[in-house]
Amino acid sequence: MRKTHVVVFALAALVLQTSAKDALAWRYRWPGVIPEVAERTLEPTKRVVLDEKVRVEVSCAEDSGAAAEWIAGKMAAWFARKPSAVAVKSGELPEGDEAYVLGAKDGRLFVRSKTMQGIRWAAMTLRQLAQPVRGTLTTQAYEVPEFTVTDRPET
Repeated sequence: MRKTHVVVFALAALVLQTSAKDALAWRYRWPGVIPEVAERTLEPTKRVVLDEKVRVEVSCAEDSGAAAEWIAGKMAAWFARKPSAVAVKSGELPEGDEAYVLGAKDGRLFVRSKTMQGIRWAAMTLRQLAQPVRGTLTTQAYEVPEFTVTDRPET
């Protein structure tokens, strides 16, 4: 074998080893969300996978049932997995017509807003935060860190 082949194989092995370590040591980096959200908390080492097993709890003063179905439909279109969406009437709703609270914790996702427009803003934020699950050859699912976002879009 020629020296160049040995060097190429050694570099390829190093890249594969580094990629495997990176996949195992998952740590989320907050992306540039546009526009930036008003408040956020983040647990970058814990994640919630956005697949059909994730429970999505939606609370909307206008119509929680329609909002839950809308969110589930968007997630199916964006992430190729339709979650179980549940309309709930719990949690404190944020002040403001288009304000929302969006979060992920303990294997579930929650969205709260007074209006459907707030639910839409929350969905757009979720789309920006989701990243493909690492360590697979093809995209199997998307994931987000455990987080909470409170935002009051300016119109």
